[in-house]
Amino acid sequence: MKSEMEKTDKKENLGNADAAASDQKRADSEATTSSSKPEPREEHDPLRAAEERAEAAEKKVAEYLEMAQRIKADYENYRKRMLKEQTLYLEHAARRVVESLLPVLDAFELALSSLDQIRGTHDNIAKGIEMVYAELIATLAKEGLSRIDEAGVPFDPHIHHALEREGIRREGDEEYVAAVIRPGYKLKSQVLRPAEVRVGYRTTPPDSASET
Repeated sequence: MKSEMEKTDKKENLGNADAAASDQKRADSEATTSSSKPEPREEHDPLRAAEERAEAAEKKVAEYLEMAQRIKADYENYRKRMLKEQTLYLEHAARRVVESLLPVLDAFELALSSLDQIRGTHDNIAKGIEMVYAELIATLAKEGLSRIDEAGVPFDPHIHHALEREGIRREGDEEYVAAVIRPGYKLKSQVLRPAEVRVGYRTTPPDSASET
């Protein structure tokens, strides 16, 4: 009797152990299954991603365009500055060269005034001097040189230097160039040397008198 009860208890214990083991196995399986499930991911929007890439590209393009415009502006400023400096340098160099030739022109003009004395006996020399002087004047004229040698015009202290004066000035009289003693020269708009003149006085300019 006792042995049968022990057998029965043993069977019940084994059954309980098997049931517990089965429950544990089922719990472990459920835990493994739940842990292996992928976590939910955020929903991906391809259109939104494309818009973001397009916006980033537009910003880059705008940055590069601004950089290119800034470089272009800097280059234009540099080019204008260099061109201005080169122009001023060339003008200054041309002025120095032409100024150094003014005494040569004076010497030629003095020689031309004496050519009548050698004409007939030295015609070739006279013609040679005239040709060289004409070529020199033409070459300098191309560079912008012009003479200041007109008589009868109103006196202008910017281009005339009064060496002599004649007559008596009355109220209302105008100063004018009565005679040019030594011609002056301009290089374009710059006065290289004012003309040395004799200044006279007149009541009204000849043009005004003829109109009345």
